[in-house]
Amino acid sequence: MNSRKPAPPLSAPGPGEPSARRLLASVVAVMTSTSLPVFLVGSLEVEMRDSLSMDLARFGVALAIYYLVASVSSVPGSRLSERIGGDRSLRSAAVMSSVVLILIATGVRDWSELVPVMMVAGFAASLAQPSANLLLAESFPRTRQGIAFGVKQSAAPLATLLGGVAVPVIALSIGWRWAFASASVVACASAVALPRLPGGPRLTRAAARNAGEGMSVAPLLVLSVGFFFGLAAAGSLTGFVVASGVAAANLSRGDAGVVAAVGGGVGVSVRLVAGWSADHHIRRYFLAVAGMLGVGALGYAGLAAGAQDASPVLYAVAAVVAFGVGWGWNGLFNFAVVRSYPMAPAWATGITQTGGRLGAMVGPLVFAFVAKGESYAWAWSFAATAAACSAVAVLVGRRLMARSATGGRPVNEKGSWG
Repeated sequence: MNSRKPAPPLSAPGPGEPSARRLLASVVAVMTSTSLPVFLVGSLEVEMRDSLSMDLARFGVALAIYYLVASVSSVPGSRLSERIGGDRSLRSAAVMSSVVLILIATGVRDWSELVPVMMVAGFAASLAQPSANLLLAESFPRTRQGIAFGVKQSAAPLATLLGGVAVPVIALSIGWRWAFASASVVACASAVALPRLPGGPRLTRAAARNAGEGMSVAPLLVLSVGFFFGLAAAGSLTGFVVASGVAAANLSRGDAGVVAAVGGGVGVSVRLVAGWSADHHIRRYFLAVAGMLGVGALGYAGLAAGAQDASPVLYAVAAVVAFGVGWGWNGLFNFAVVRSYPMAPAWATGITQTGGRLGAMVGPLVFAFVAKGESYAWAWSFAATAAACSAVAVLVGRRLMARSATGGRPVNEKGSWG
């Protein structure tokens, strides 16, 4: 029988504080805006290819550069957010994203000019993720953190949904550059809308540098490997689901954009349900994550079959499964990491994000070269294998965490990994 007390309402602010709903909506807006550069490039690759002299391999490199910078910057970004506060870091990331989007819309004329802009976008994303995790961990009660992280992680599939909608609504009507210009306005608005939180004590430079000292790092490193493989698959999905649908599954450009939009919408719903379940029902968070990754691997295998047989129906259904379940796990994943390392949430998620961002870099790059050298069917088979490897690594990290007993003391077996 569940003996937990009812959680407090999300809308009750403290003195001088914004309501939790407003804060969460602002965080989602910023996270969406910092995700838009890479997901718009992925959705509009077909339209951008001729304008920027990009072939499939160059497109993969542009995505890879974004994720490489995001990976290298994850731990420094987490230190910075611990020092200056999650709200200030998030606002800075939104401003950078707005600048990136307007540069792509107005200034980028060649593939070689796109690459440095994507590097800035990668840094903005690396700063936003640990900052948002820190802000939610500090601002929401434990009984509401699951749904808060689920809502926050809905930003990425929401960006995918917007990127998919941008294909038929904007790119095919008035041009792809207008899609980036519109997204720049959204990013700027999100920076303005993010509330300023009451000034509290910030970590000193030394304290920020030493956050996480004495805590067990080994489980985080293994979980980072799991995040690497999981986002290697997911990065391929967001980057190539439209291009692959057009080239190999007999989908029109508009229909492929709709598939990406529907998949993004399902991804949002799954993350919300997973977050709500974490607050009310799920106790073995990492085990649930591994199960979702396993189902996601089946979705990627379905994409491979749809590309092999040129079956638009099979491809569309598999894409929805891959988006919804195979990419719907990372909100629960981040929540579990934060719950396990409550004394240094930005530091802990900065470590796991390093592997995740690196995987999101390697995944699209390998996918692009496999698709170019072999076929999209082989490339989607690679994504399915990566998702399966991710599930195994998460289970191993869960077991290591269950055995650890450190100063940052994760919760017991029934709480985070049982």
